Amino acid sequence: MFSAGEYIVYGTSGVCEIIEICKSPFSKEDLRDFYLLHPIKEKQELKIYTPVDNPNVMMRKLMDKAALEVFVQKIPEIQPLVVPVEKNRRDIYRQALSSTEPEKCMSLLKTVHARRAVFAELKRRLPETDLEFEELAKESLFRELSIVLDIPFSDVNTYITKHVDEA
Repeated sequence: MFSAGEYIVYGTSGVCEIIEICKSPFSKEDLRDFYLLHPIKEKQELKIYTPVDNPNVMMRKLMDKAALEVFVQKIPEIQPLVVPVEKNRRDIYRQALSSTEPEKCMSLLKTVHARRAVFAELKRRLPETDLEFEELAKESLFRELSIVLDIPFSDVNTYITKHVDEA
């Protein structure tokens, strides 16, 4: 169980702060405890209520600095996602993102990066699905790194590039 004031990665919503643990805001008969979450996205005032024991959405603590350093060192080895059937691309992206695993987010970002190069060469616009999930993956992964490293969100890409080049 997490505590109020902690940051977690919550499914496809990305990094959220746990505002409080409370009883159900929906029904007095529901005796479960709920997290009241606030997604840490710029200009986002959304509040999410989710049961503490929600089996349907992955939740995890943010990486600590040691785990983050190991992750950054592994980035060159992380492979893009495999999408054998194009019509399944959205589902594969959604599964990668909802896993809350940093490696899967990076795989998604590498997939979109490779596709961007192919589409640019063909002088075609990158599909909306790629753009949408790229933004979600960056928001989730880069926000986590920003908080753990205590650096501005806008500096995360530079941090990753610098440390991957040094590895």
